Amino acid sequence: MENKVAESSDMIECYVPAGEQKTIQLPDGTEVKINSNSLLIYPKEFHGEQRRVHLSGEAFFNVRRNEDMPFIIGTGPLKIKVLGTQFNVESYPEDEYITTILNQGSVKVFRNEKEAEGIIMKPDEKLIYSNKNNTFELIHADAKKESSWTQGKIRFDEQLLSYILKTLERRYNVHFYYGKDINTEEYYTLEFKHYESIEEVMNVLSILIGNIDYEMKGNGIFLFQKKEKGGIPK
Repeated sequence: MENKVAESSDMIECYVPAGEQKTIQLPDGTEVKINSNSLLIYPKEFHGEQRRVHLSGEAFFNVRRNEDMPFIIGTGPLKIKVLGTQFNVESYPEDEYITTILNQGSVKVFRNEKEAEGIIMKPDEKLIYSNKNNTFELIHADAKKESSWTQGKIRFDEQLLSYILKTLERRYNVHFYYGKDINTEEYYTLEFKHYESIEEVMNVLSILIGNIDYEMKGNGIFLFQKKEKGGIPK
């Protein structure tokens, strides 16, 4: 599947499939780098008192400052309001959490129209919203490292294996298969270059985890414990 940009009478839908990334410029000069398996919807021209866009997936925004027309991102049950700044938003519909990481400036994050209850973020802060519990958690983060995918890296800092596998699926357009004997609730820290192949990534990952092996068949990757190594499941 290729990058798709669909236009209606006044809206543009930019979809980036798994395994790809795309950088676009919005009508106001805002630059958006869109990650794999993500959809950004925006108007051909911004009118009125706000610049509104919708995101499903992950993107890094470098918003052109305009104090008279705030920039509003709608994603899931949240809205993110900015004047001009740099920040990363990860909001895949199938994920439990929506995260916002601020690099520069300030943003306000709130549930839909409850702006008065919004949380104002500062640089190097990460806001985690739980779709399951409808709760926010604000923590310190290294924004540059957290958004390293925009610099051609794939970086995980103390992330669950389940999250790592899901991210690799989007990045390389593959699918992982494994049973209950694979513990995906362990945390790992690792980093890859953007140009490294999935074979190279899997070799490092299997060495890091230590007790798993893998086999690849097409775009399917089968994980199993080394002591039970017996080939690809039927």
